[in-house]
Amino acid sequence: MTSGPRLRWAIVLVGLSSWGCSSTPTAEVPSSPADAYPEESAAEPKAETPPAPAADGAAEPTPAAAAPVADENGETRTLEAIIAFVKERREKVRPCYDAVQKEQPKIKGDLVIHFVLDSKGKVKKAEYDKGQSTIDSDKMGACAVAEMKTWQFPASSRGLESEIDYPFNFNPRR
Repeated sequence: MTSGPRLRWAIVLVGLSSWGCSSTPTAEVPSSPADAYPEESAAEPKAETPPAPAADGAAEPTPAAAAPVADENGETRTLEAIIAFVKERREKVRPCYDAVQKEQPKIKGDLVIHFVLDSKGKVKKAEYDKGQSTIDSDKMGACAVAEMKTWQFPASSRGLESEIDYPFNFNPRR
């Protein structure tokens, strides 16, 4: 039984990173593959520079954040928005891999997390999808799920739930 309309996406990994945690999502299910996203650095986002004081000593107003881009149905929590959100936080999942890698030095591959977002952006459900993952580690899966459950995603502009399969790709650091 579902509580309302739901969007379902599966993120497909097409490129492997040789240095760490990354993913390159490219498809929305059940439609055909979309354009690939370029690999991004896993470095932490840079903090914004505080505004310089005006001549009278008052701070200049900061520009408003860019409005979310809506899809053809008016939904602002798009696949692209979810991908960007996870990419900004993916290094928070890296310690899960690092802990398991100490016990299994050659471990590498994809860890797929299946999660459901409620209409307000709360992670309603998250689970390690062992069947889609190439990394076989319940410990790592549980750690990644625990981290993701703390995240607050953007709300759906249309009051929809979103269901996502997201692959994290892990390789040892150089």
